[in-house]
Amino acid sequence: MKKAFLPILLMILLLLAACSPRAEEQGDYIGIEAAKAAALTDAGLPADAPADFSAAGLDREDGEEFYAVNFTVGGASYQYQIHPVTGKVLRANSQGPRLIGEEAAREIAIQHAGLAPDQVTLLPIQLEIEEGRQVYDVEFYTAEYAEYDYEIDAITGEIVSFDQEIEHPLTSAVSGTGTPLGLEEARSAALVRSGLSEKDVTFTQAELDQEHGRDLYEFEFRTADGTEYKCEVVALTGEVIYFECDREHSAGPTDPGRPLLSHEEAKAIALRHAGLTEEEASFAELDAFVDFAWEDGRQICEVRFSVTVKSSYKYDIDAHTGEIVKYSEEHIPFHPSPMPPGPGAPIPSKGPVTADEAKSIALNQVPGASAVHITDFEGDYDDDTGRLKFEVEIRYNGMEYDFEIDSADGTILEYEADPID
Repeated sequence: MKKAFLPILLMILLLLAACSPRAEEQGDYIGIEAAKAAALTDAGLPADAPADFSAAGLDREDGEEFYAVNFTVGGASYQYQIHPVTGKVLRANSQGPRLIGEEAAREIAIQHAGLAPDQVTLLPIQLEIEEGRQVYDVEFYTAEYAEYDYEIDAITGEIVSFDQEIEHPLTSAVSGTGTPLGLEEARSAALVRSGLSEKDVTFTQAELDQEHGRDLYEFEFRTADGTEYKCEVVALTGEVIYFECDREHSAGPTDPGRPLLSHEEAKAIALRHAGLTEEEASFAELDAFVDFAWEDGRQICEVRFSVTVKSSYKYDIDAHTGEIVKYSEEHIPFHPSPMPPGPGAPIPSKGPVTADEAKSIALNQVPGASAVHITDFEGDYDDDTGRLKFEVEIRYNGMEYDFEIDSADGTILEYEADPID
């Protein structure tokens, strides 16, 4: 009797299991994209790594459900089993060389630069393929105007190339006198202009540059919805002289069924956004106009106008919906420009730093190299600042090193190292 009852009980249990709602049907499963992301993270790879997925789907083994995620990256293959609800890695296997991961690449670059993690601000690390080799592109900067750019072999951790650039703020009649803003202060000015906070954005570029004889901070950042911003801040005053907002990836859909805006309607949208009246704006300049164009499959109305000779506005407006897809404004206050030396002006043979001293400064950065390894040397005036700088090229031990040295004090303004092809 008991023997006959057991098969019946087993059948009932199987029927109950078949009828019971699965976690996936209840919406509790994380989904295959989240499973892929979990596998890539465990492998030390970024979410946008160039992975070739040979298998990715829900599977079952010994009564246990899991997401099977198999992929290859850079000659290494990975096999993962991911828990369908928690996203935890149940099993992992790999063949071939594994990538060192972003954290290891970051540590290698910062250590090589002779800095500590709390001395730098990191930009997002990118995994790229350079001449068939996978590399991590590691960029960071310091509060002392130094910018670093490293390419780290993603498998071996070898430094493939690196670049160091140091910009010094001017204290001349061009930029005025006084103490320029630090990088964080300038970044705050950019955020205030955008109406966003630090937690709302991801910075993709932050550097000090010189334009028209002035020191400018240049920033690029984006928000989670894909809106991209560009901003230029005068280092000495904190004035925002260029601002751009590009909503191409976050703008709503166009509506071809609606009639096109008239030129006057488009002008009114742009002026209202800029907080200007038609009397204050000028559409008489040569580069001012209102016209229709196509951008990435969307018909837009381009509106360009100025307020003064030194202030200009540009708007791209969806020609059907009236939504502002992209806009920028530029304000260029008057500053006298320095007069650079004329063509053929003689290069001083001696200054605070002589030519021979500049060569020695460069050689000191390449242990083992001597004067015979200097393959190029010249003195030149910077187009923006009018200051003399020395350019030194050294070829040694399979590498080419390029230096730019300030003749005023011997500061290394730029430093690059690349393998000789």
